[in-house]
Amino acid sequence: MITRALRAVRTDAQYRGSILLLCNTVSLAGFGFVFWTLAARTYPEAAVGRLAAVTAAVNLLATFAALGLPNTVLRHVKEAGNPRELVAVIVVTVSVLGGLLAAFGLVVVGPVLPESMAMHHGGGSALLVTVLVVLTAVGSAIDAGLIAVRAAGTLLLKNLVGSVTKIVALPLLADLDSGGLIAAYGLGTIVAALLGVGTLWKRLRPVPRRTGTRAVLRRYVSFSLGNYVGTVFGILPSTIVPLMVLAERGEVETAWFAVAFQLVGFLNFIPSTASQVMFAEARQGGLISYFRKAFKSIYVMLLPASLVMYALAPYLLLPFGDDYSEAGTGVLRVLALGSLLTAGNYLVDAALIARDHTRSYMAMNATNSVLVLAFTWLLLPGGLVDGAVGWVLAQGVSVAIGLLMLMVAFRHRRPGRFRVPVRPEREAAR
Repeated sequence: MITRALRAVRTDAQYRGSILLLCNTVSLAGFGFVFWTLAARTYPEAAVGRLAAVTAAVNLLATFAALGLPNTVLRHVKEAGNPRELVAVIVVTVSVLGGLLAAFGLVVVGPVLPESMAMHHGGGSALLVTVLVVLTAVGSAIDAGLIAVRAAGTLLLKNLVGSVTKIVALPLLADLDSGGLIAAYGLGTIVAALLGVGTLWKRLRPVPRRTGTRAVLRRYVSFSLGNYVGTVFGILPSTIVPLMVLAERGEVETAWFAVAFQLVGFLNFIPSTASQVMFAEARQGGLISYFRKAFKSIYVMLLPASLVMYALAPYLLLPFGDDYSEAGTGVLRVLALGSLLTAGNYLVDAALIARDHTRSYMAMNATNSVLVLAFTWLLLPGGLVDGAVGWVLAQGVSVAIGLLMLMVAFRHRRPGRFRVPVRPEREAAR
């Protein structure tokens, strides 16, 4: 049985890709744990809280700048007439938009940020945040391209190099306080993004014929913008909630929440990566089969991982410091169990977009965002644990709504490349 399972993994692109991406997840989780542990031990709690706010804002702005184009790369780069041109146009587009959004955000929000964040005077910190927004937006498209061309091993390697860079830079920049912490994080992001661009470019076949920037954008704009709205809604909870904690509870409690949130984020990589692979492989049809395989692979890994995290929560937080362990254990336990519900939302999202049910995808993500932000905001004044409970309750309601949407999508099959196989007797009945 074990031999047969190993053979299936070697010959099945979905399983093989999922395992390589899981290795990437484990690598990110391990090095992320080390990074945040060293940050908590080396820098003041307020500085860690400020980093959490900066990374949340960067991810939010980068998602706006990406315009849904990572999904376009994931779906179309292998079949594009000129894949290099497609990637080049997308990289330039999101870079320009990311820089403009970052500059606008700093001008509008910079004056009301704490003096310690040094964002309202411009200079190095503001420039670094702008670069982070641009490279995060570009990196999401590059990662999608590496997955699409089945280069998950390369994705693993470049993220490994970026993670090591962050950790090495962390103690070297400790004298700069918050600026050093953000700079160390940014340096690793820059290295990983540049490596990703170079390796993807080499894997794409060169084609002399050029379509032109406008023509490329027009060809994929409807698909990208349809996914864009859903993607923006999807990123709102993980980026707005840390900012809500900062506004409601202050910088120190933001640090406590952020560490627990980061640890649970490593659990969420499991459904996220498996869903991406399912979406990429479903180009060949048979979505229901791929959905079942993704469901099994996700929960086989996620269920024991979440239970272990629940049991070991105080010990996992202890390396960050006694205050983190004491204040964050309840939050970590609630969010760890909640990851079982969050995984369902990842699966539903991937299945809806693979079936080209763009409106349902957007509605699903909008509903999830509204529920999470509303429930968390209502319960957060009661404390960090209450805020985490609000997050989990919202995920539960959201996944129930999503499953209903998915049932409707499967019953109303649409013609196209993501055709779901139907049994002969059902086809005849139609």
